[in-house]
Amino acid sequence: MVTGRPATEELTQPEYWRRHVRQAVRFADSLLALGEAGYRVFLEVGPKPVLSGLGKQCLTESESLWLPTLRTGREDWNVVLGSLSELFVHG
Repeated sequence: MVTGRPATEELTQPEYWRRHVRQAVRFADSLLALGEAGYRVFLEVGPKPVLSGLGKQCLTESESLWLPTLRTGREDWNVVLGSLSELFVHG
């Protein structure tokens, strides 16, 4: 996400992660690159689906599927299984 381009082997290098912590993350550029590459299904792994909301703002013209893994106030397994069923339904 630091570069705004798809990840390469650079993710295995400590320098990448140092930059990731110290420099601006190019979240919108990253999502635009994924959208241009044809990705339409996004699974947010984290305690709250905050980045999904930001992602929807970045890819406004696409019909993408944004799925959470966890949601505050809901049973973890219900959310995970609900997202898993959506992934199955959408192929």
